[in-house]
Amino acid sequence: MYTLARYIRTCVRNILLAAAALAVCTAACPVPAESFELIVVKNADLKPYREVLRGIRDSCDCTVRELKLQENESVEKILNKSPDAVLAIGTSVFKKVREIKGLPVIYTMVMPSETVGSLRPNISGVSMDSDPAASITAMTEVFPKAKRIGVLYDPRYTAAFVGEASKAAAAAGVSLVVKQAHD
Repeated sequence: MYTLARYIRTCVRNILLAAAALAVCTAACPVPAESFELIVVKNADLKPYREVLRGIRDSCDCTVRELKLQENESVEKILNKSPDAVLAIGTSVFKKVREIKGLPVIYTMVMPSETVGSLRPNISGVSMDSDPAASITAMTEVFPKAKRIGVLYDPRYTAAFVGEASKAAAAAGVSLVVKQAHD
């Protein structure tokens, strides 16, 4: 059964793995750490994103600059800053930064389906979003008589997750009732 404790352990492990990946990139850099600049790219101010950013700032002996990348903005906004590496937090920004070549791209909190087939030697990271199928399985185990599961979501941030969850719900014999919500 997919429990909250297991999810939290997975999140903590993945944050540590992302920090380790960043440390490897920093150690491999031929310049002193204090002159190494990491651009952290995100598109939302969500608590898990802030926690990752705080962990990176606490553990990285480098300059960490935060950049919010909106849907209509391109990776040129990042490249114009001339960073030594890029950390993408979240699926939607990863979809954009994975086209960057020539500098290390690290990702976290990305849907696993988005990393398949899109990785090149300069890209590595840790997928951290929960698996939609595991989430549906956990809900059907907790509520075995449920025929419908309601989901409120913002398509800007979780459309891919909800799409995969709908497929998983159908396979489990339950329907997903989805309603969009916006700020």
